Amino acid sequence: MTQSSCLRWGVLSTANIGLKALIPALLASQGVELCALASRDAEKAEKYAKLYHIPKTHDSYEALVQDPDIDVVYNPLPNHLHMEWTIKAIEAGKHVLCEKPLALDAPQARRMVEVSQKHGVLLMEAFMYRYHPQHRRVQALLESGFIGAPRLIRSSFSYPLLALERPGDIRWQAGGGSLMDLGCYCVNASRCFFAAEPLSVLASAIVHPDYPSVDAQLHAVLNFSGDRTAIIDCSFLLPDQQRCELVAPEGRIWVEQGFNPGGAVPVTINLQKGERHIVETIPSSDRYRAEVEYFCDCIHNGVQPETDAQDGLNNMKVIDALLRSARLGQTVTLDES
Repeated sequence: MTQSSCLRWGVLSTANIGLKALIPALLASQGVELCALASRDAEKAEKYAKLYHIPKTHDSYEALVQDPDIDVVYNPLPNHLHMEWTIKAIEAGKHVLCEKPLALDAPQARRMVEVSQKHGVLLMEAFMYRYHPQHRRVQALLESGFIGAPRLIRSSFSYPLLALERPGDIRWQAGGGSLMDLGCYCVNASRCFFAAEPLSVLASAIVHPDYPSVDAQLHAVLNFSGDRTAIIDCSFLLPDQQRCELVAPEGRIWVEQGFNPGGAVPVTINLQKGERHIVETIPSSDRYRAEVEYFCDCIHNGVQPETDAQDGLNNMKVIDALLRSARLGQTVTLDES
């Protein structure tokens, strides 16, 4: 790995999230050199490399992870390929930023943790909202005790995938679903704001007849120690929504763009305490650039990211328990998941 302050990145595949979000963020970030793009379709790799002025292309994922001129690999591949190619990149000595959810299930995520620890590289799950100033401000408000300790967290994340009429969308296939794609954010936020892991969960899911292998909508209650509760819902059937609310004895905090705060426009944080209602405006900020630069800082300083591999494993344990609960129609403790 290069000893210079500039980290050399390579991107696996021409997935939309990479093309529309991460590649522009990499190009805008300080201390980053975007060196290579890989696709199993060589023509597609060349097309987008030319568009983004990326100097090198590879016609296989293997070639990119073995490229000695790459320090960090970004993995936005479909969920079922996260473990395979993240591990291959780690074994080649690369740090990895892997899209969420980290894996298909907790056993896969556990294996990714073990391999990253063995090879002494950093693995970060790409929950970009955690690095946006909006999330940082909410955390600071909680730490200040402005509303006291939260007792209830309510979060909703929906995206009208069904209405978009994309029957071939990979999110409708096994390994996808609304919980894996959207609800994973709600789970992550609940765990983050409570700074704890749930003791048990109870979930129910709606399955669309055209897509029986995944949940099209899911609702759940997560029970935490100290009589704390998180209520989450996620859906491919409902209009856009990404709300998160924290309720405490002395007041509440809520955001309307909780999980994908816009990069080009300001966002707001609402605070209520007694009769006071305060609206704070957070200036526009590129959450993907913040994520990239944060990860680079972690690499340079040898510090585990907040959303590191272990955190990704813990998130997957809850997701596994939720899916099991929805399937069985009963409460599942995390020890059973």
